[in-house]
Order: sequence, then C-alpha cells, then structure tokens
Amino acid sequence: MYSGIIKYALTDSFKSAFSGEAFRKAFTWKYFMVWFIGIFYYLFWILLLSFIPYLGGVIAGFIGGVTLFTLLGQVYSEIK
Repeated sequence: MYSGIIKYALTDSFKSAFSGEAFRKAFTWKYFMVWFIGIFYYLFWILLLSFIPYLGGVIAGFIGGVTLFTLLGQVYSEIK
C-alpha cells in the first residue's frame, strides 16, 4: 500500500505506515482516480516504447513509475 509508504516517509516511523490515517487516505475516490489514470499512463508509455528491444520496457517503467509515484504523493498531501 503506497499510502503507507508515503506516511512512513513523512513521519520516519514504521508503526505510522499501518495507522488508520494511511488506510483512510488510500480508500478515497481521488486516490483511486490517480491510480486509474497512472496505470493508463504507464501502459501508454509501454505501448509507445515497446518497439525498442530490452530498453523500451525499462525506460517506460522508469517514466511511468516516477510519474505515478509523484502523482500519488501529491494527491496524498491534498487529501485531508
């Protein structure tokens, strides 16, 4: 659960990663929509770069992963 990882990174406490707040923020409509959009964005890059043998998937994974985790962190901070 990535909201738990974000909570751990913010507080530097392993226990806080399993807190109720991390679970509550993970099951909101806004967080779900970012996951949904991020997965399609990730697939777009994989399809676009799939013609490059071996490196296409790696590059697409990097671009998609960085973007997805940035969006998840941004939406996590916006959810109250």
